[in-house]
Amino acid sequence: MNNDTNSARPFDPHRLLPAVEYLARVHATEVNAQAFQDALRRIGDPSRATAGTTPARLLATLAAEAGLATATVRRPVADVLADASPSYPWLAFHHTTDGRLETIAVLEHGRRGVKVVVPGSTARPVRWPVASLLEWLRVADTSATVEWLLAEPAAPLSRLRTTPGMARVGPDKRLRALLVGERQTLWVAVVYSVVIGLLSLVVPIAVQSVVNTIAFGSVIQPLVVLTLFVLVALGFSTALNTLRASVVEIVQRSIFARVSTDVTYRLLRVRADAFDRYHGPELVNRFFDTVTVQKSASLLLIDGLSIVMQTAIGMLLLAVYHPWLAVFDVLLVLAMLVIVFALGRGAVTTAITESKAKYALEGWLEQLATHLVTFKSAGGTTYATARAHHLLEQYLDYRSRHFSILIRQIIGSFALQAVASAALLGIGGWLVIERQLTLGQLVASELIVSAMVSAFTKFGKQLEVFYDLSAALDKLGDLIDLPLERGGGEATLPGTGPASLEIQDVQVSYDDDSPPALRLAHLSVPAGGRVGITGPNGSGKSTLADTIFGMRPPARGVLRIDGADQRTLSLRTLREHVALVRSIELFPGSIVDNVRLGRAAISMDDVSAALDAVGLLTDVLALPEGIHTTIQPHGRPLSQGQARRLMIARAIVGRPRLLVLDGALDQIDGPGERERLGDLLFDPAAPWTLLCLTEQPDVLSRCARVVTMRDGTCVDLTMTEKELES
Repeated sequence: MNNDTNSARPFDPHRLLPAVEYLARVHATEVNAQAFQDALRRIGDPSRATAGTTPARLLATLAAEAGLATATVRRPVADVLADASPSYPWLAFHHTTDGRLETIAVLEHGRRGVKVVVPGSTARPVRWPVASLLEWLRVADTSATVEWLLAEPAAPLSRLRTTPGMARVGPDKRLRALLVGERQTLWVAVVYSVVIGLLSLVVPIAVQSVVNTIAFGSVIQPLVVLTLFVLVALGFSTALNTLRASVVEIVQRSIFARVSTDVTYRLLRVRADAFDRYHGPELVNRFFDTVTVQKSASLLLIDGLSIVMQTAIGMLLLAVYHPWLAVFDVLLVLAMLVIVFALGRGAVTTAITESKAKYALEGWLEQLATHLVTFKSAGGTTYATARAHHLLEQYLDYRSRHFSILIRQIIGSFALQAVASAALLGIGGWLVIERQLTLGQLVASELIVSAMVSAFTKFGKQLEVFYDLSAALDKLGDLIDLPLERGGGEATLPGTGPASLEIQDVQVSYDDDSPPALRLAHLSVPAGGRVGITGPNGSGKSTLADTIFGMRPPARGVLRIDGADQRTLSLRTLREHVALVRSIELFPGSIVDNVRLGRAAISMDDVSAALDAVGLLTDVLALPEGIHTTIQPHGRPLSQGQARRLMIARAIVGRPRLLVLDGALDQIDGPGERERLGDLLFDPAAPWTLLCLTEQPDVLSRCARVVTMRDGTCVDLTMTEKELES
């Protein structure tokens, strides 16, 4: 029996929409179904668009439009049955007898069969026998291999994000949104905590029985049985505590994975203007608050839940003993609420302010490590020290304000412990005298209240953990709220070879209140053209480069790449055809990784050819590990000039159709190096159109046309001798 889910036959891609909507519900994320539908409309003729592919592969291709990260794998059915879980279902597809496309999601396999959902047909999970699943998949047995699709949100923390134009989301709402993604695991932890809370009453109840047994002069046998029962119950409680710790560890790992995945997604798509007001590397340091979120969540789930459950169950038992003890419970709860909310008013705000002061100091220390020459210069050391001391004093002041609230709650907790213990002793003793309470119940009540109030005094530490958690979520919000580049757009740019560039009435501003940084009425670069852009610093050259590369979209006007409106192209497609070379931007990794950038289509021969073209291959091969030598962000062990040539090799290895050099040649001044690179980049046979932003006369002399910019606009357009001759 053959499985036709793997066959590449035409199908209606709109039938994939129920699968997308189902995945949105599973992952509790804001999947953009409208963007997915827009992507479906752009693919044109379904029979042509789906020919040669499978539903799983097409969905994996289009899912990014909907905010999903996907992977297609071929796995035996048996392996999927072993690995599937409700949190991460495995999706498969098949065609019905009348040609319709259907999807099935495998959730889990148990003794009662396989739990599945058929998106678009069954809204709730149903149990199928394994034989029914095999029949649906059209395979003979569980050893058969089927193509499956796995998906997860590309930005798992999208629900924590502040909606543009709305007030900033508070840490309490971010916390609730964060826990939604862990709701299934958290319920397990809550169940464990409830049972552990019940078992915590074993000792007080056992003591009550022992006291009563001794008071009545009973035999030894009940005491032995009671002791064994307590031992078994406490052993079971220990096992549950271990299991709960394991569950909380899973939550910690999940939080770290979700935050790192989300931040990676956002940093790769952040708008350039987001870093006009913030220093990017310093802002990314907020990521380390993920560890605070992990540890705080762990402590609150283990200790916090234990305190809440132990207190609630203990109060319930006291209320059973006597109505007066029920009144005592109510007063105790009111006192706890006063300590938590009334005495703790403003604690979250001061915790956030303290955290901001901490990061201000950390940011300044980062500047000291970055600008060594500046702060080793005359006056630099004095200024750096004075500012560090000022920021430290500011932090200590904010910390003191926060601690003044925290210490109020700590004092209130200990005062409550003293008053509650004494009050219960008095009330309980009176009830014993009045024979409304047994001596054993009094002892048990005292033990219960002592345990509750003692735990509540430790709750002061839990409150500090909660405040740290709130501040950490607020700091992570700085990353989650980063504005993102637009999504969607055409996936292809028609044509091959060098691309033309046309700019009409384009204006770009850095913010709404500032004048335009770029105003271009018209600029046209023919396919294969070699155009130079020059002008003083601040004339708008780099803004023009950013705009062409899609990093700063124009507020008005049209920019066309080979006749296609830049706004209609997906940014991924645009950057596959347009390369921008500016300053040195290297990352810790091998030379080959820095050139390739994960582009699978670029072979080792392509890398070697690009390095040879820029005159680096001989130098690189002379290194101990050759092209696999690890380099640092500043380029070492390469020189600055070699690092700049490596940046050019990275750009040309992908054979871009439009190459933009923003000062990339200006800092290359070795003997014959700039001339050699000029011969390479300005070669008429090169497969790109070249836009060279430079202030070097020898580079401009190679250009067929030179445009001079000032104050964000063209003030002169000069034809060189080459263009006049042509």
